[in-house]
Formats: sequence, C-alpha cells, structure tokens
Amino acid sequence: MLVAELAGEIVGGALAVRNAGAVKIDAIALKPALRGRGVGRRLMREIEDAARRLGAREIYLGGANAENRGFYHRLGYAGRRSLMRKGLALR
Repeated sequence: MLVAELAGEIVGGALAVRNAGAVKIDAIALKPALRGRGVGRRLMREIEDAARRLGAREIYLGGANAENRGFYHRLGYAGRRSLMRKGLALR
C-alpha cells in the first residue's frame, strides 16, 4: 500500500498484492485535480520498483477502464479491455 501526500494532505494511493511471480495492482486512486501532474506516474513507478524488489517478473491490473487505459498504455502496459500487463526486467 502506498499513499501520496501533498503538503500533509493525502491526495492519492495505491494497493497492490503479490501473486506468485507477479504483482497485481488492486487499486490506484488520485484526486482529480492532480491528474496530469505526475503523481499517478510516480505511484506506479514505486509499485513497479517494489514488485522488482520482491522478484516479480510481471505486474498486471484488472481494473483498467476506458477512461484510464491510455495512462497505462503510456507506462508500457498492454492488453485488451480491463486486463493489462507489463513485464518487469530486474534491475
């Protein structure tokens, strides 16, 4: 679980769980006023880095909707409809 704060106020968060050799993002949320300012991208980067530290080879989400699918595509996720995946190279 990650929390994004700005000036002491919680403005977003993410929840992911390990599932064998992968990590599933269960939820990511952000105050609408902060969209497009890099906060969501940073949350995703932190989740991906944590997944790599756990040895995960893949990260996926099952809740991408038409509104946010473009965001995930820009971050390298691929898939159809709500199921999107991304391979993780260990650093």
